[in-house]
Amino acid sequence: MKEEPKNETLKNWEKMPSSPKRVGKSLKKKRGSPSFKVPKRRRPSRLFVCATVVHDVMFNKFEVKELTLVQKKKKKVKELTHAERPDRLRAIAASLATAGLFPGRCYSIHAREIFNQWFIFSILEAQTLEHVDAVDITSQLHNTYFTSDTYANEYSARASRLAAGLCADLAKEILSGRVNNGFALVRPPGHHAGIKHSMGFCLHNNAVAALVAQAAGEKKALIVDWDVHHGNGTQEIFKQNKSVLYISLHIHEGGEFYPGTGAADEVGRNGGEGYCVNVPCSCGGVGDKDYIYAFQHVLLPIASAFSPDYVIVSAGFDAARGDPLGCCDVTPTGYSRMTQMLGELCGGRCSSS
Repeated sequence: MKEEPKNETLKNWEKMPSSPKRVGKSLKKKRGSPSFKVPKRRRPSRLFVCATVVHDVMFNKFEVKELTLVQKKKKKVKELTHAERPDRLRAIAASLATAGLFPGRCYSIHAREIFNQWFIFSILEAQTLEHVDAVDITSQLHNTYFTSDTYANEYSARASRLAAGLCADLAKEILSGRVNNGFALVRPPGHHAGIKHSMGFCLHNNAVAALVAQAAGEKKALIVDWDVHHGNGTQEIFKQNKSVLYISLHIHEGGEFYPGTGAADEVGRNGGEGYCVNVPCSCGGVGDKDYIYAFQHVLLPIASAFSPDYVIVSAGFDAARGDPLGCCDVTPTGYSRMTQMLGELCGGRCSSS
């Protein structure tokens, strides 16, 4: 039997020293991969420098005063044209402000880093200590690569711990009853990060929120992943866990679309059979009607039978209309409708990131 996360550990996130580990090897590139051409000259990773700067800019703006992260790379950030850049989060924040949602109808919560002790004693089933150490050691490196599409520098480990920590704290905020739902505006993402590996821009898996929910006494958690890519890391972490139902809607193309996993016959193992549900699309071009149909005829019936106590959405939006990588056609109206349908489960207690 798996060890249940301990509430006491969740209350005391403390630092623990990490030991040097070697990073992993590159994986075979597939169509739809978010990788980019590796520069000839080795230099600091733009991706995670950006993520760090975004955390600083965003959270200072959101009045989280204790975060003081490096901003000296702003000049390079402004020159960046890669899709994974700070402008994404700034655009979302600007839209929220324009709509009067934040500040206004929403409030911010403080973000804390997730440290090794929390990983070791609370979510051993999520990621190994070796993997956590491999990420931590990047804080001592100028530049390194886990895979061809997952690179890091001295700021990456903290940025990823902040992202996972905010998702965990958001879950606790919702489960405390202070708020019914929320959205974690964070980078880097997490659903490709598995038990022993980082890939697809992901270092730590932000689905740790599901384990936080269980530590708070919620027995069953539903994770819905509507990113255009399959969340192979999340599936790996929970494939043997009957208390977490993972449902993913994604492009598959017979395994030729990145990351190559997520076939319909991947249903879990070792007692967790049936608690992993993949809804793979054979090609791009799917839109609102396709996703809504999958929700109505596959996702919601299974989710209702599972009767979750808490819902987590891995809310990747690369299936949106106009995204050049996903080549799909989901509109804001479609995403809104899917969110509303998920809100009808478990009293609307839902977090997304």
